[in-house]
Amino acid sequence: MAERDGVSASRWAGLLLGVAAAAAVLSAAGAVLAAVWALPQPAAQAQGHGSLPPLRDQRVDAANLGRALAGRRLLEPAEINAAVKDSGTAQDLLTRLRLQGTVQLGGQPVAYVMVEDQGVKVVRAGERLLDFEVEKVEAGRVELSLQGVRVTLSY
Repeated sequence: MAERDGVSASRWAGLLLGVAAAAAVLSAAGAVLAAVWALPQPAAQAQGHGSLPPLRDQRVDAANLGRALAGRRLLEPAEINAAVKDSGTAQDLLTRLRLQGTVQLGGQPVAYVMVEDQGVKVVRAGERLLDFEVEKVEAGRVELSLQGVRVTLSY
């Protein structure tokens, strides 16, 4: 296949099809909005008691409509709550740690943690300990996370 600017012809064709599809969707959305705005208003809305202001003109100018909609989120993406798979790595790694104590140092909670084969480490929230992210340090406990799995280190 021929290339232009380092992009293959099949890639260009795919990009053009994507642009054409997006244009078709926007055109259809504009037609739907134009049809909805052209519907007669119930009497309550015409008097200003509804949620929509009365329309001044029944004609829809697509350019002005586009400007009015620019920057607005018309579709909400689906929320994805992906399950965190616990492979047991966090619990295994936790066995290498022993909480020695927690104190307030400069108004900030600090934990002293004995790390197997490395000695005592001083950690605060937001820092790393082994492969863990230190989420929170409280009196007598430290919350850690590893790839979305939360574990608690305590006395």
